[in-house]
Formats: sequence, structure tokens, C-alpha cells
Amino acid sequence: MNNIIEAIDCLKDLRNTYSSLCFAISIALPALEKQIPVKVAHVIRFYDKEVEKWAHVGRCPRCWHPCAEGEYCPKCGQKLDWGEEE
Repeated sequence: MNNIIEAIDCLKDLRNTYSSLCFAISIALPALEKQIPVKVAHVIRFYDKEVEKWAHVGRCPRCWHPCAEGEYCPKCGQKLDWGEEE
């Protein structure tokens, strides 16, 4: 989230200088790329007795952090795709 705020601030303050533009792009591009969902690696499906329903765990394909089913990786912020495997 800090990267997005920094990119917005930098773009607002941009004074048509090459170095400011490069800095804004270097912050904004990785933040935007993380918004493209990527399939979760090594997904394991199990029955969670505590909540009495099926759940999934896997690894973030970007940073390899273990993730419970959710929209984003809690470590790196990558948007995750928990879709059915082919």
C-alpha cells in the first residue's frame, strides 16, 4: 500500500523530469503487476472441522509464503487466483 501512495504522490509532484518519471514508474509498475491474479502453487484442500467446511492452503507464486485462502498474499500483496486446477 505504501508503494501505491508513494507512486501517487510522485505522479502528483511530477515536474516533467526524467528522474522523477523513472522513479514513479519504478514504484507504480511492480504495484500494478501485483494486481494481476496468479495461480497459487501447491494447493492443498482439506476439511476444516472447526468451521465445518472445505478450505485451501497453498504458496504464493511470487514470494513462496504459505497462504490460507484469500484474495491477496499477506506477505507480498500479490493478488492470488484460487481457481480450480486443470
